[in-house]
Amino acid sequence: EMCIRDRNIDAAFELADRSDALLVLGTSLVVYPIAALPQRCLSLGKPVVIINRDATGYEHAEGVVELHSSIGETLPRLFAE
Repeated sequence: EMCIRDRNIDAAFELADRSDALLVLGTSLVVYPIAALPQRCLSLGKPVVIINRDATGYEHAEGVVELHSSIGETLPRLFAE
């Protein structure tokens, strides 16, 4: 039987497949399988926005906007307008 963790991961990929874009917050994207979500979205032609203090390896990828800043400072500014 599939464990809860596997169902949650499957659900995350299904939601990403149905989304228009992916917003990644506060992760270095090194723990798989979730770290594969940005590449999955990019392969489907969806834009990816990453907000993380440190680089993730996606900073030069086409279709990605990566902001190296604090989530607490950046999100309010993004949604203020």
